[in-house]
Amino acid sequence: MNNNTDEAPTSLACEDLGTTRVAQGVFIGHLVHELRNLLAPISNIAHLLRMRCAEDARLTPPTAMLERQIGSIGRLLEKLTAADQLFRPDTRLALAPLDLRLLTEEIIGRARETLERRPRELELALATGPITVMASAAHLGEVLRDLIDNAVRYTRDAGRIRITLDSVEGRARLRIRDDGRGMTPERLAHVFTPRCLAPGTIPEDRGGLGLSLALAMRVLALHDGRLEATSEGPGTGSEFTLWLPLAAARVATTTATTAAAVRPPHHRVLVVDDSEAIQESLKTILEELGQQVRGARDGEEALRVAADWQPDLALLDINLPKLNGYKVARALRERFGPERLSLVMMAGDGLDDAIRRGAQDAGVDRCIDKLQAGTVLRELLGPGATLA
Repeated sequence: MNNNTDEAPTSLACEDLGTTRVAQGVFIGHLVHELRNLLAPISNIAHLLRMRCAEDARLTPPTAMLERQIGSIGRLLEKLTAADQLFRPDTRLALAPLDLRLLTEEIIGRARETLERRPRELELALATGPITVMASAAHLGEVLRDLIDNAVRYTRDAGRIRITLDSVEGRARLRIRDDGRGMTPERLAHVFTPRCLAPGTIPEDRGGLGLSLALAMRVLALHDGRLEATSEGPGTGSEFTLWLPLAAARVATTTATTAAAVRPPHHRVLVVDDSEAIQESLKTILEELGQQVRGARDGEEALRVAADWQPDLALLDINLPKLNGYKVARALRERFGPERLSLVMMAGDGLDDAIRRGAQDAGVDRCIDKLQAGTVLRELLGPGATLA
């Protein structure tokens, strides 16, 4: 056999490793985008069913199950996108002053429904004053949500979850402890390794990709912090501890929620999306809410309809044919002031800092995740609605 022929594939693979990594990232990005576009109208229909539950109580249990499954799929897609981005060696996060105590309270508030559905006792011991760190609220909030969900999942019924927050020697310390089944030394050694990469298979952890803890560790590292896991063995529970450097005390704290101006109720809504399913599902919900609705499937059509019809609210997809959502938003904002037309950008790939900045520069009032569009429409349309 020719030795040169044997060596060629190995040499080629080494040379093309970087190109393969880029191609893999592009593929994952396109895959997630397409899956989210398929899931978004299903989410909208689930919200429509939720609106009908008051008329027929039999719809409530299956609707709740459908919403939970949609949420789980959405979070999995978010994790795949986050993994592709966060594990790149050149990744940097935009950090800003943030009160970790307020963020923790916000994430706990969002987890209340899960805690009520699965009987768990929650014990809180949070610092009474601000705990200010430099952080990405979105990324750190996702870490907290995953760790709390993890504690709920592994704590037995009627068990206890304890969350404590304090500061030690210039660092914020957040501990999340459950009294569930605990971890063996073998499991503890690989707890932050995705299951597809962990050596061997651990029966107690079958199911899922095991990305949450690996991503949490990476996010903490990008904050110059660290994440630790401890357990005294099976049946003793587990504890995860987040360490983050404290920010200077004089820096003003911020939270994940930003105040915004109050807008009057809307009556005419323009839905701009090239997906017929997304457009039709949103139009159905809007009409159920008593709105007049028109649609457009590309940027140029959106501008024509807006000029003729004078809408109060425009829901804009970003990736539109002919003119993208940013260009449409700029053109609409030049024609209609914010007191006349509210602009809401729908992000099909989830929200990140780049999308928010681009939307803000284009004159957009608010960005929302397309998967959540159906659930926030009532908020957007009601009296005194805010566009935060």
